[in-house]
Amino acid sequence: MENLGTPLLDRAPKAINWYAVVSSQESIKSKLPLRKLMELVYYFGIDLQIYEVEKLSDISHVSVIEWFDQFRIVCKESLTNDPVLLGSNSEHLIEIDESLFGKKRKYHRGTGKQDTWVFGMVEKGSRKENVAEGAHINSDCWAAYNTLEKEGFVHKTVNHSKEFKAQDGTCTNEIEGIWGLAKLKIKSMKGVRHERIGDILNEFCYRYRYGFSNGDVFHKFLKDIAIFNEKK
Repeated sequence: MENLGTPLLDRAPKAINWYAVVSSQESIKSKLPLRKLMELVYYFGIDLQIYEVEKLSDISHVSVIEWFDQFRIVCKESLTNDPVLLGSNSEHLIEIDESLFGKKRKYHRGTGKQDTWVFGMVEKGSRKENVAEGAHINSDCWAAYNTLEKEGFVHKTVNHSKEFKAQDGTCTNEIEGIWGLAKLKIKSMKGVRHERIGDILNEFCYRYRYGFSNGDVFHKFLKDIAIFNEKK
């Protein structure tokens, strides 16, 4: 791991607009010193977990959570403002699938909703989202997908109750692999409340699309902070 003892402002790119970070600080009326705030930006950018940040700094647990929540808003805005289209190349396959996220109840005890069904899609060999009309889509046999051909897509299925890959090669291995990565992210956070699943998945999608293999989005995230504050 990079030497985190090196002063953060000395490691940061000289071209970064630090005023954007100060504007974020003022917008939520934070009393956190700028140097501490930049530490949080850096730790979020390189994908450290909250408990790891607390070990490396003297920033309170509540402050870390509040700022990380603000940072996830930036991630969501960036994804929303930079849409791309899956299946624009007819040779590329799209896999779609649904997965259950949430906490399992021991002995079915407890109250309130603790799990969430999430729908996702991926273009094989790509990190795009949104689907072009006429795209080739692979899925399992969930009845909700039965109308895809009527809606103008080329649709093939694999029956997971019988096989992982159909005889014609149809499978959903790539999207299922992404579900696995997303759930590892949540597991590394020591669990996530039901109402925060969407925010965490926005962050995951942001890192998956823009980050390096280790989830590092530091430089991209700094630029997006500046764009986010210019629009406010």
